[in-house]
Amino acid sequence: PLNAKGGEDKFIINPVSDSDRNILINGNFDVWQRGVSFTAGTENWNYSADRWFHAQSTGYVPTGDIIRGDVISSDTPFSSGLTNVPCTHSIAYRNTTTATDFAAGDYNFIGQLVEGFNYASLWSAGHMTVSFWVKAQIAGTYNVSFRNRTYNRSYVASYSVINANTWEWKSITVPVDTQNPTLWNFTDKVGLRLEWTIGKCGANYETPSINTWQAGSYHCTPDAVNALATASGTAINFQLAQVQLEAGRIATPFQPRRIDDELTKCERYYEKSYDLNIVPGTADYNGSIHSNDWVVSNTAHINASFRARKRIVPAVTIYNPKYGTKNSVFMLHRESGTSENWNVGSVSRGTTNIHRIVRSGGSYVSGYKNKLNFHYVADAELRND
Repeated sequence: PLNAKGGEDKFIINPVSDSDRNILINGNFDVWQRGVSFTAGTENWNYSADRWFHAQSTGYVPTGDIIRGDVISSDTPFSSGLTNVPCTHSIAYRNTTTATDFAAGDYNFIGQLVEGFNYASLWSAGHMTVSFWVKAQIAGTYNVSFRNRTYNRSYVASYSVINANTWEWKSITVPVDTQNPTLWNFTDKVGLRLEWTIGKCGANYETPSINTWQAGSYHCTPDAVNALATASGTAINFQLAQVQLEAGRIATPFQPRRIDDELTKCERYYEKSYDLNIVPGTADYNGSIHSNDWVVSNTAHINASFRARKRIVPAVTIYNPKYGTKNSVFMLHRESGTSENWNVGSVSRGTTNIHRIVRSGGSYVSGYKNKLNFHYVADAELRND
């Protein structure tokens, strides 16, 4: 295989030897810390598979959901001639209602926000190439968009789904917008918005010119197929698997990562204390934090270290392991007069740990018997920053 990292084509013996060739994280859709099924449209940055989100405009008519799709089955067409690693999961969109008309501001897409530090590694190459497997229930023209953090630079490319409900491999090469370096972020904010539009978007987001950088924010082309003309119901409307973004003009074979490496990369942005297959908010003790602090009444001074240093100081949500209650701490052991559950008022944290929890409700009596028990979710994901 060929590797185009750094803009030069180089022969490599082992396609997995370059551990950072794929700029995208969780491109194999192996990690789903938040769960495996999500209602589409509940928020504009609705994260599902780690590092992958779905976004749709306010008032968007069709309803649907995002689920973890399985691709290992009798009809899976992955062959050694096109990809060297079969995958187990995909990201899939289902629509339960249809749309025939779209408002000017409508959009509906799946994507990943690439951190500026990671996007910087593509800059000197001059070109970047995205490759992926796609399956859609309606054949036709679909789009991938590349946008900057501030929505004033965009590049829209097209690809064709030739056969409906069939896995097809695609690759798209895009020149890097090197003429406008001041309009791109290369630090811990959004470096690149990479998004797959699910069919049509509104007129406000239709690009005036395809395959070229534009001043503005665009997602699709006027000739994009209406992928929502038919409801998929419990079947799948649109599905992506084995997505890779790399430097240069050549789409190399998909790069697999060991699951522990992939999970560590994901946890820079989102981490939970729950076991990997347990949805946050579940009543479950496995992985929960135990801490002693019996000398104060309102503030518990603790040290709950994160497994990975976060991109920024994360938003932290505390859960009660016994009941699954949000913003609640369970007093696993307690002095007589101490409430079984605390209501959490605030959480002090940095990029490496939680160091203080302040209660807002529940009685407390100081003493050596008091032991706090809680789960946490630490969220430092890229959204609109």
